[in-house]
Amino acid sequence: MTLILIRVLLRVGGHAMYVCVCNAVTDCQIREAYCAGACSMRELRKRLGVAGCCGRCAPCARDVLTECRQRQERATPLLAAVEESPLTAVG
Repeated sequence: MTLILIRVLLRVGGHAMYVCVCNAVTDCQIREAYCAGACSMRELRKRLGVAGCCGRCAPCARDVLTECRQRQERATPLLAAVEESPLTAVG
């Protein structure tokens, strides 16, 4: 349940925008990698090849990572509340 909430809050999936044209990497793939533990540009480069060729995508990729971190920080209290008292089906 927690992973589903994280994915929703980070907007994983949906419409994609190419960040790295050299390696055909989208913002959605960067968000997926972040959810899987890639929290730095070094990790993104290892997993996806981002900024491994010309490097022009580095600022945009860094922005996507920063956005993911900020969303996760804002979501942390919500995730803690859900884990404390999980939703139950009624009816």
